[in-house]
Amino acid sequence: MNRVALFIPCYNEAKRIDLSSLQKFIEEQNNLIDFYFVDDGSSDNTSEIIRSSLTKAKNCFLIPISSNLGKGNAIRYGIQNVACEHYKYYGFIDADLDIPLHQVLKLYECLENTEASFAISNRGFYNEFQFFRLRSYISLIMVQIANGIIGFRPFIKDTQCGCKMLKADLVDLCFGQKFVSQWLFDIEIFLRLKRHRYNARNLIVEVPLKISKNALKSTSKVLSGHKILYQLYLIKQHYK
Repeated sequence: MNRVALFIPCYNEAKRIDLSSLQKFIEEQNNLIDFYFVDDGSSDNTSEIIRSSLTKAKNCFLIPISSNLGKGNAIRYGIQNVACEHYKYYGFIDADLDIPLHQVLKLYECLENTEASFAISNRGFYNEFQFFRLRSYISLIMVQIANGIIGFRPFIKDTQCGCKMLKADLVDLCFGQKFVSQWLFDIEIFLRLKRHRYNARNLIVEVPLKISKNALKSTSKVLSGHKILYQLYLIKQHYK
């Protein structure tokens, strides 16, 4: 069986982490997935909770970081600090579990059964669009700006969903260099693929994800921060 290394970046998750759901899924996937929780410099007891409650499972590990790097660079740090491990697939998912854990299995099945090398989740923003909700417009504007920078055709319908999986042969290309942006690293991954793979868009497949409206609201709130435009500017300048 082709094993998966799944990275879960954590920052001050002590009051939010759903231990029961994680424990159940970790136990179920003992023969397929190794779980790497990357504590991104948390100031609470996130590491202690993970260490005492989850790492007792033989397929679950904690990777602590002394300072906060931001989500993308935390995942990168985790990948680079998995010594002497060989996986066919590398994935990541947000620690808050707004994205159901079983979406990871859908990405895995997609890569196993298609020619794609990079499976990304698509939350269906266009299907969930609400004309009188500001957050819907913010989400769609973000997607449009991101695709304008990336330049793929057809465009990526959901660039920022925090659940993706790629084959091992793309890991060094996608995660070898430090990310410019703390939170928009997904855009950088697409740009790195585009720069170094002539058929980059054909390597990517979007896997539908049914997600709660509350989760969509949460994501939109993050994307509306005042620092986002500046990070987009930094990305565009860096990848000219």
